[in-house]
Amino acid sequence: MIKIAQIQLQPTPEQLHALRRTLKEANKACDEISAIAFEQQTFTRFNLHHSCYHDIRSRTGLSAQIVIRAIAKVADSYKKDKEIKHVFKPSGAFAYDARILTYHRWEQTVSIWTVAGRLTIPYVMGASQKEIFKYQKGESDLCMVKGKFYLNAACDIPEEKVMEISDMIG
Repeated sequence: MIKIAQIQLQPTPEQLHALRRTLKEANKACDEISAIAFEQQTFTRFNLHHSCYHDIRSRTGLSAQIVIRAIAKVADSYKKDKEIKHVFKPSGAFAYDARILTYHRWEQTVSIWTVAGRLTIPYVMGASQKEIFKYQKGESDLCMVKGKFYLNAACDIPEEKVMEISDMIG
């Protein structure tokens, strides 16, 4: 069963600025990719990658993996509706994978790629989130809510074994 552990980042003012700029630039790239996708009526990750990866990468200064994640975000958005061009909010959530985000659990810090370079940012979470976080696997979404940054980490919780009953009463 997949559950989400919400982790609050504790950035310095400079790191906060870098995170804001990163979300803005990543979502701006999504808008550019979306325009290309809609114009060419090309909606798969593979075709979008070949249509725009090198151009977006050279013009934006974003890392290779951020551009790949942006292409994936756009392709996923067009799975439901291909009739209108999709537009992304400048502060919309953005998915990070293991290539651009590393958790350092003992130090309670995260190493994350930003437009200002790789940053190490401390994080906090509640006891119930820590329990879920033990099973963190896969992507985490960088989200900004009311000026605060969070990572929503996908956690694959093992299913509890159902006890088989051999004898019945009644």
